[in-house]
Amino acid sequence: MMRELWGELVARAPHHFDAHYSALQYWSRKWRGTDKLAREFARTAAADAPAGSLLAALPLFAWYETTMHDDYAYLHCTSPQVRSMVAAAVEDMEQAGGHPALPRVQHLVAHCLHEQGRHREALRYFRAVDGWVDGVPWRYRPLARFAYRGARTAAVRAVVAERLRRRPPVGTPAP
Repeated sequence: MMRELWGELVARAPHHFDAHYSALQYWSRKWRGTDKLAREFARTAAADAPAGSLLAALPLFAWYETTMHDDYAYLHCTSPQVRSMVAAAVEDMEQAGGHPALPRVQHLVAHCLHEQGRHREALRYFRAVDGWVDGVPWRYRPLARFAYRGARTAAVRAVVAERLRRRPPVGTPAP
């Protein structure tokens, strides 16, 4: 039944982000599929998607969905594979303009950039979505708004600390 519905849906709207995101949930282990099926579905959807459709971010969502229960998932954020998925999502977001799903992608990208130690880049997306905290990954946390605020605050502190390290000591003559 799902395959029939999916065939009809992609015939009508082949690059609809919300439809693909919902299908990803269906094909994931938590619903009717497997981790492998979810990841393959996401890769296939992203492969032929036009720029700005945000489907380039689908593999990143599939990665998160299949690793979120791993106690060390944050370590995987730094892997070359995840870095590549984040780069693809960022590139797609640059073309997405006012896409209605843009904030959802920005949340996950901000989280990944923060976990990668790329705090300045993460802040760009934290600022873009500030005030709405129901995106992935926060929605899976018991206290979503506090998880979001904690990550955002840690990114801000890291950027401020970096700036302070680069400032010359007080009393140092200007070059």
